[in-house]
Amino acid sequence: MEAIFGVSLYGAIGCRRRAIKRAMSVSVLGLACLLAPLHMQAQISSGEIDGTVKDPSGAAIPHATVVITNTSQNLKARTVETDALGQFTAPLIPIGTYSVTVNAQGFKSFTVGGIDVHVGEPSVVPVVVEVGSTTEQVTVSARALGVQLDSAAAGTLIDQQATTELPLSSRNFLQLMQIQPGISTNVPGPDSRGNITTTGAVNTQNFSVNGSATSANGFFLDGADTLKRAGQQPVTFPSIDFIQEINLQRANYGAEFGGPGTAFVSVETKSGASDFHGGAFEFYEDKVFNANNFFSNLAGTPRPGARQNDYGYYFGGPVTLPKLFTLKNTFFFFGQ
Repeated sequence: MEAIFGVSLYGAIGCRRRAIKRAMSVSVLGLACLLAPLHMQAQISSGEIDGTVKDPSGAAIPHATVVITNTSQNLKARTVETDALGQFTAPLIPIGTYSVTVNAQGFKSFTVGGIDVHVGEPSVVPVVVEVGSTTEQVTVSARALGVQLDSAAAGTLIDQQATTELPLSSRNFLQLMQIQPGISTNVPGPDSRGNITTTGAVNTQNFSVNGSATSANGFFLDGADTLKRAGQQPVTFPSIDFIQEINLQRANYGAEFGGPGTAFVSVETKSGASDFHGGAFEFYEDKVFNANNFFSNLAGTPRPGARQNDYGYYFGGPVTLPKLFTLKNTFFFFGQ
């Protein structure tokens, strides 16, 4: 009885262990399949910070601690260590402005700020540390070099300043594609005002990249695929004041931009910061501000009627509930 019981018990345990292992294998495989698209989306909606740490003589500093901080959110984004060649890399960094602090034994602490991270572009940060105590600190305010030496991708970055200050008669971000190299597009008509035309249709801007079909473009919003397969147009059109930056990939882009597209437009929206901030806007258009053209004046045709009121607000900041808990440097929100 004991021998049979022992064999039966061992068999049951063995079978159960194998079942658990199979279940764990299936679970890990399923989890990997679920996380793979998220990793790909993160690549599309993030950038990278690379750099090399050297001493004044040009020798590499290995095993130096590099701390990357989002300055607008006062949030530590990543901590990495330099390799034997003094090099470091921090992929999948959300877009924003960062500072990099380097600490190495026998050298002064070094901080460089004002590093802008953009979608799909590595920001290169060369660091030269000085001999001294780690309690001493050297702070430099400089912009990182956004030069892609390891990629042949042909793309254009449209930053927040260009997005909000360039004149857009339609208030549609796709109108910015008209001024990009290699782009041919239709000119919006008089009813193309805002995201919805006067007829109630979605205000799209068809454009061709390097001679390809206008339906051969892909669209991403914060890393998520927003392409509507019927008509090959984006599903959503965020407001101009809600956009942080736009990245247009025209050719030789990476594998993360997979799909049946010739070119890809990645739109990144704004995010909250460690302090509350907001604003209001009003975009007003009326025919009284427009001049009639020569031929209309010659024919006695009055100026075409055009009126638009596009107004709204935006507000963002840290997530906090007074007297309960504060997540000031953990979670942030931004809305419009």
